[in-house]
Order: sequence, then C-alpha cells, then structure tokens
Amino acid sequence: MRRCCAHDRKTAEDWAKEETFGAGLTFRQVADTDAHDKAIVDHINAVVGPDDELWILGDIGFRTSLTHLKNCLRALNCKHLHGVIGNHDDWWREDRPALNLFESLEPHDTVEIEGLGTVNLSHYPYREDLTYSWPDDVAKFSGKALPFNGRRLLYGHTHQLSPDGARPEALNVGIDTALTAVEMYAR
Repeated sequence: MRRCCAHDRKTAEDWAKEETFGAGLTFRQVADTDAHDKAIVDHINAVVGPDDELWILGDIGFRTSLTHLKNCLRALNCKHLHGVIGNHDDWWREDRPALNLFESLEPHDTVEIEGLGTVNLSHYPYREDLTYSWPDDVAKFSGKALPFNGRRLLYGHTHQLSPDGARPEALNVGIDTALTAVEMYAR
C-alpha cells in the first residue's frame, strides 16, 4: 500500500496541484466528456502505480454509458481500486462487472494516512456542514453524511472552488478544486 506522508493542509493541497494536475489542465481543455475523462485517467495514471490503492470519493460515473464507465475504470493503472458511493452513482451499481472492478465500494470508509492518523472518507462533507453546500443538501443527504467525530475528512460532492471545508478537519478533494487551482496558477 502506498503511504501518504501528509503533515498539514498545505502539503495535501500542494500534492494535489503538482502531482495530480500539474500539466496545466483547464476547464476549456475538457469541454467534451471524453477529453475530460481521458485527462483524469491520464493524470491518475501518472501518479499511481500498480500496487497503489486509489480511492474515488463518489460520483464515479455521471452522464455516461456503462461501457464507458467500465472502460475508464479498467484504464486505471492501479489494481487496488476503492470507491465511496456518491449521489450520482445509483444508476450503475446494479451492474456486477462494474462492481467487480472495485476491491471495496462503501457509503463511507476510513484509512490510515501516515502523519495524519485515521482519516474519514466520504462523498459528502460532515452532516453538520451540509448547510454550507447545495441549498437542499441537508434535506437530501443528512442520512448519508457522516456526523463530525473529530477526525479529518476527505470529501467531494460540493463542487466548490476551494479545498477548504467548513471546518479545519475537512478537506474538499473534489475534481473542481484541483482543476480550478491549476487554472488560477496558469494565469
């Protein structure tokens, strides 16, 4: 298992900016979904190795075909693929071949990250922080979001432009954050 030596929020942000999207990818360059998906797969493959563990924090496939989704997942270099279920993942979860591409697929999970300890993984911000997300998120996702338990949290879902969560323990690692950060640095 690949271990992460993260010491603080800046370390995590710098890693995401440099390693994951350091090629200067911008939204304009991914105007079509095939280019978008290829860019994401290419950048992931530039970072992960075959024995690494990769966690996808929800919305694994959206507005695409089941065949395209499975092809993208199969194109990832790492053998240890884990998923956390997002609000746009219900449509493909009945497909056994798609499910079999994951070692695990859970509503939320935890991992040990060197230097950080136990970290929660979720598609959603903490339940108490849903009010800072989309207007109807409290009503829709309170039952799916984790309650704050003092641990650090990595999440996506909000499509916010900043990696900052509503509390210091939460870090938005959604794709929108990384792309926006690179776009801003390219100016």
